Amino acid sequence: MVSTLRNYRHARTSPASALIPVLQKIQEQLGYIPRCAIKQVSKTLKIPMSRIYGVVTFFHQFRLYPEGKHRITLCKGTACHVNGADTNHLVLQRYLDNQTRARAR
Repeated sequence: MVSTLRNYRHARTSPASALIPVLQKIQEQLGYIPRCAIKQVSKTLKIPMSRIYGVVTFFHQFRLYPEGKHRITLCKGTACHVNGADTNHLVLQRYLDNQTRARAR
């Protein structure tokens, strides 16, 4: 990961322009972007961790946690809400014994 950071830092005109490609590479290698990677990116590119978290949480492609074995997606739109999506969510939480990680964005 360190060599990846160095390569991108020197290849770009500014550290900010290297941020997304670096995050993509980390996610490609690890499957998600752990806190330790964000710290290292912050230190190497001299970008505040808060800004990096802002980028990671803004884009759907990035994950802060490893993916689970299964992925369940629930609609949270207005039409789904009116038709009982909240009930479905509660039932699934109970069934899974709250062993879920919410990723509502």
